[in-house]
Amino acid sequence: MERRPLPSRLRTALSLALPSILWGALSACYTYIPLADGPVPRGREIRAYLTAAGRERVGEILPRDQRWLEGTVVRDEADGLLLRIERRAGPQNPTARALEQTIILRDGDVAAIEGRQMDGLRTGLVVGVAAVAGAAILGKILSGRGESGPGPGEGGGTDALIPAGLPPRPNSPPP
Repeated sequence: MERRPLPSRLRTALSLALPSILWGALSACYTYIPLADGPVPRGREIRAYLTAAGRERVGEILPRDQRWLEGTVVRDEADGLLLRIERRAGPQNPTARALEQTIILRDGDVAAIEGRQMDGLRTGLVVGVAAVAGAAILGKILSGRGESGPGPGEGGGTDALIPAGLPPRPNSPPP
């Protein structure tokens, strides 16, 4: 069986849809849960909700109207938290790599802390939807393979076609 390339519209749809599906799948697998008081373990991914004083102190780092920072705990000290955060380039340059920055959040800067945790239900739903979408796309691709044009000697060639507005080639048979 001859292997035909995917139609260009399907290729375009897949190239646009797959990154969105992957991004949604990765972000849907996690949730944030409140952490108990006490030291936060090194390497824990957290979301720190900031007080008004904290937002004022780190205001240049925060996007407008955002009230939290997400990052990885580098060290939990007696008077604050050392947090490694990513700073995105922003919408003007979405393909640029994120820069990492380490900041200190003092006790008075933080109103609440939540820890990032895998969410089994969301992950299962995303995997299920991705499997159904993949099966539907694969079914569409495979069902399109059975539709082939006329074979050799069955007509349908383009030799007899003359583009509109052009005179016939010399020594060519009449249409």
